[in-house]
Amino acid sequence: MATLKISDIDFDKKEITFNLAKKEQETKLTLILPDDLSKEIAKQIHEKNKVNDDYLFLEKDVKIDGFLRNMRTYLERNSNKLIKELTEKDISLNTHYFRRLRGQHPYISGNDLEIIQSLYVHQSLDQTIEYLQIKEIEVNKMLLKSLN
Repeated sequence: MATLKISDIDFDKKEITFNLAKKEQETKLTLILPDDLSKEIAKQIHEKNKVNDDYLFLEKDVKIDGFLRNMRTYLERNSNKLIKELTEKDISLNTHYFRRLRGQHPYISGNDLEIIQSLYVHQSLDQTIEYLQIKEIEVNKMLLKSLN
């Protein structure tokens, strides 16, 4: 999310793509962009005269405390403030949520847990199951099924 550029947003398809590289692996996660958020982001991009190569949350030469900061660190420290500025809503977001979601989404889509384990370089399936909160997902699926 820290390196999210305007070009990572497809307003026609209403998708946003995150590059979730870990170590030497390159992994991308594409999420559906809700209409209200899509409109607000488009408005901000237009008002701030941003172009495809610009970062969504940061200005090109942003400096904090006199130092050019790593964008990930900046976003982690300021994500809630930035989201509120963009959407005028109090949304609590931790960039780590996207790392967990990177594995939950393929699991829910029916992909093999061992393949997902390899994305995280976990030592055991138990570690992946705990990290992705698979038991909670399965309980929620069971409860939803019983309601229908």
